[in-house]
Amino acid sequence: MENLYRYKGKQDDFNCKSIQLTSDDLDRLEEDVCLRQLPVTAGFFYGADTSQDDYNFDKDLEFIAKAREKDKEGYRVYYTSSY
Repeated sequence: MENLYRYKGKQDDFNCKSIQLTSDDLDRLEEDVCLRQLPVTAGFFYGADTSQDDYNFDKDLEFIAKAREKDKEGYRVYYTSSY
């Protein structure tokens, strides 16, 4: 998400910022999830390295499906980071 934030022209600190996700953004996210290309995260705020496990894989796809549903209903979908 930070890479997307930067791609959209933002240069300030990403922590505690929101980024609107378009349907194209959700398509790219789904592709990255399905190809298991999300970056590995571990540490105090994240716990053990679980970014590539089946639980998070399923949760990521569930989020994408819900976000697409809300997008189709006319809502704006945002991702907010906090670390």
